[in-house]
Amino acid sequence: MSVERGSFVIPAGNSRNYRFDGVLLGSSSSRRPGGQRWIEFALYRSTGGAYILSRVGQSVLFHRPDCDVVGRNDLRIGAVPPGGVPCELCLPAIDDGVVCPEAPRYWAAMFETPAAVLHALERNGESGRYVTNVAAKLVEAASSNDQAIADAWMSVKID
Repeated sequence: MSVERGSFVIPAGNSRNYRFDGVLLGSSSSRRPGGQRWIEFALYRSTGGAYILSRVGQSVLFHRPDCDVVGRNDLRIGAVPPGGVPCELCLPAIDDGVVCPEAPRYWAAMFETPAAVLHALERNGESGRYVTNVAAKLVEAASSNDQAIADAWMSVKID
């Protein structure tokens, strides 16, 4: 993947955005055919050298307004998304006219070092810390465009 240079506005959640000039180092997605929810990652480097990690939770699910998921996630009434799939709990009908689609869930953070980016991508599991497949794909894509990310990814420091 070649780097995309430009000015970026990255949603960080809670109506906040990161605005910067820089490069898109890589991206990845866990989307698969028939999947109802997936994660999309992107990693950027600003012209000042900061790394910006973006994660967006995506969904094609929609619900009836009285579904527990609607209240729990503060969903709003809207249109059925393209390829929309009705919730298996509340079984909304497309022709009801009033549905609450799941909205993208944005998160982004800025990091000073590649090691901090990698640490943010790690998860805790029963057998220790690990990196998900979609996160590993992101880092591998970014590694081809940023030597510092590649160096941090290829050598794990153990204290």
